[in-house]
Amino acid sequence: MSKKDNLTNVLEQAIRNRMAELQTCAPGEIISYDYKTQKASVQPTINRRYKDGEVSPYPVINNVPVIFPRSGGASMTFPVKRGDTVMLCFAARSLDEWLKRGGKVDQSDTRMHSLNDAIAVPGLLPFATGSMAKNNDDVLLTYAGNEVTLKKNGRMDLKSAYVTIDSPEVYMTGDLVVREDIFDRDREFGSNNDQRDKYNNHRHDENNDTTTDPPQNQYLWD
Repeated sequence: MSKKDNLTNVLEQAIRNRMAELQTCAPGEIISYDYKTQKASVQPTINRRYKDGEVSPYPVINNVPVIFPRSGGASMTFPVKRGDTVMLCFAARSLDEWLKRGGKVDQSDTRMHSLNDAIAVPGLLPFATGSMAKNNDDVLLTYAGNEVTLKKNGRMDLKSAYVTIDSPEVYMTGDLVVREDIFDRDREFGSNNDQRDKYNNHRHDENNDTTTDPPQNQYLWD
């Protein structure tokens, strides 16, 4: 083997050794999560393998920021529970200073692609888990038996055991179709069906001690 070939092998081995320590992206499992700070402790789930064949787990990474969609004053959050799987991305440079105050910052040290600079993105799952999607056309939001479906044809379906609308005013531009009954706020005056029956059957006393007939124009319920 020539000196050139030997030098090439040495350099290639050095590069491989360095790349073996380079962190880019890996799956992880949530150990704990603080929803107030959006920090998690995460266990990388692909173990480290050494040259001699020995395998050992990576340490739990603490104070990992968890990403949720948020921009322009709008945001969306959802529960993160122990055992949930995430995608861990490892920043090219130290995040310490930026996480403290944001904005443009100087690096606090020279580390690169370190385990200490992980970012967790919820949603990465093994294929064996399967998908929550019912088809490849609709947008589906689900949680605890509740479903909001935005359909390709422009229709929106809402499925829930109980819905509260907290608004001083609700404005509808089209018809409101109700299959069952409608009640007033405190149910003091009964339901819409009760009011209909009261109207359809109400009578007035006459001076000759008789009563009027019920209204000729009945309030009907289709």
